[in-house]
Amino acid sequence: MPWFARERAIEMDEDLRRRVVEDPAFALAMPLEDVARVESAAAEREGQLSLANGECAYAAAFYGLALRALALDRARAPMDASARRRKRIELRLRLGDARAGANEPGRACGAYAAALRGLGLIAKKRATREGEENEPEGVLGRERRDGEECEETYDDGGDEETFAKEKPRIAAAFLRKANESSSKASIKGLVDGEVMFRIGRACQMAGRYNRALLAYETALVLQPDGPRDASATQVYLACGEMYLSLQMADYALECFRKVMKRPMEASLGTGDVLCEIASCYRVLRLPEEESRCMKSVCSDPLHKPIRTTNVIRVAWYRYERDKDAARALRELTEANVVKKTSEGLYTKGRVHAETGNFDAADACYVEACKMEPTSPKIWLEIGNLYLNGFQIPTIAVKAYGRAKELATFMQLQEDALRAARGYGCVSEGQTKFADSSEVTATHENAVIGRGDAFTELGQVSSALREYEQVPETGRVQIRKMKIMIWAVVALQRAYRRHKARMNAEIASGIRRPALLPAARPQEARPKISEALLAKRANRPKTEVKPAKNKYETITRQITRTATPRDRAPMDMLKDFTIKPAKNYVSPNASPATKRKTKGVGLFDFSRAEQKTPIATAPSSGRTSLFK
Repeated sequence: MPWFARERAIEMDEDLRRRVVEDPAFALAMPLEDVARVESAAAEREGQLSLANGECAYAAAFYGLALRALALDRARAPMDASARRRKRIELRLRLGDARAGANEPGRACGAYAAALRGLGLIAKKRATREGEENEPEGVLGRERRDGEECEETYDDGGDEETFAKEKPRIAAAFLRKANESSSKASIKGLVDGEVMFRIGRACQMAGRYNRALLAYETALVLQPDGPRDASATQVYLACGEMYLSLQMADYALECFRKVMKRPMEASLGTGDVLCEIASCYRVLRLPEEESRCMKSVCSDPLHKPIRTTNVIRVAWYRYERDKDAARALRELTEANVVKKTSEGLYTKGRVHAETGNFDAADACYVEACKMEPTSPKIWLEIGNLYLNGFQIPTIAVKAYGRAKELATFMQLQEDALRAARGYGCVSEGQTKFADSSEVTATHENAVIGRGDAFTELGQVSSALREYEQVPETGRVQIRKMKIMIWAVVALQRAYRRHKARMNAEIASGIRRPALLPAARPQEARPKISEALLAKRANRPKTEVKPAKNKYETITRQITRTATPRDRAPMDMLKDFTIKPAKNYVSPNASPATKRKTKGVGLFDFSRAEQKTPIATAPSSGRTSLFK
């Protein structure tokens, strides 16, 4: 191609480039007027140069600026919708690579998620934004398009709800068909096995295990030999760890058995793989198989583990089985000499605490806490040491409180429990939780231990408040019962001391005894003759009738005479009155007055109305209700 036919290299404005280099966050906060001056191709070129030089943070800023410029480049660089979609997906994938290189797995996962949504491999988000000024009244928001460049677009939207084995096969078939030579798909050649491996690694580091498994399994179908910079054994190891964390022990066993064939490719020994297989059997509740694997690791020199975390695990297992503290301390000391970790110091402190060497245990816990101050396990053991060992409940309350706070945070932030876990990660030598149930158990132990410390301090009300925060298990009920018994005994002792003090004051003359009031002599009553008693016994007994209801009389008067069928009910109420009737007798009158006058009660009908014949209706056909 002659020199005049070559395309002119597009350069970025030097002033804007300098401002992005000085502050990479300026690329996302740049006003739209300045973004309109930037060409997408120029910003992309700057990002490629920065990524090639290893300046991943600058590369991420330039790629983000290129995506913003692409959204405004429609008039300046017209292209069809499919080409624009392809360029947007390509830039988002490169943005994810740059974020991952800058050690930002969360933001890298968001960029990859936006690209996967554009590819259609994961579901799109239904994100809405608040209504703008030019939108009609009453419209609160509208659905956000995936092509818009905003903060919500690059939010990964959380992990996938579940993982199914058929999803990777479907995704791999889709990508394989799109990458065929005869394919005319707009995404042809964009995504292959290498890209899916990078996406899986970023999602694993961010704690999005379901999405990472989807990417890894899809990549293994497309490229069974593994990525260029790693082996398939390492991918199977990562998949096994994530399956185990998700309590999918069957799939984890399949992966670990594949790792067992070539463990050295993953920088592991057979003992390390057997420890992971034992963890799978523990989740499956097969203690015999778990014990068989751990015994093989402990007894066979060929299965000696290589990883420090597994060396510590084997040493603790052997100590629990044999109770050989000297050997366990020697092995843990050697492991900490090779690589000092918080997990090794924590385990060594537990051995010292069980053997009664509280000062050495305290030193190990303090050093482990300095290396990993956010571990609830370490703070829990510090609380146990100061409550049961040194018997200083004031310090134990603070340690238990810290363990309780950290465990509560882990329960709320489940992704923090999974992020950056596994072999080769920064947290490899830290204290670990197999699943969320261990975090819950640590939280309960911290709450109960704090209640015990309050009980030792005599603050039983605070102890009861702590016990109310955990489920009503047997050990909690026993502690509550002890507090109630203690309260009853303390009340009895206080009462006895009070009585003894009162008696001592009375004996010494300080207090005058309180005497009971003298009983009055009963006046002599005349005796009743036997004849009078017999007369009273033989007289007839009168039954006491219940009081009549005030509406009983009117009810009896209404039901005494049959109601004529041809008379309207309203006509019957013409002469009804609430005034006292003529022969009304008060209920408080004497029996003689009641016998003389035959009363009819407070409400009554007129007797004359009962004797008068039924009146005929007027000729107009309407019945008069009132005279």
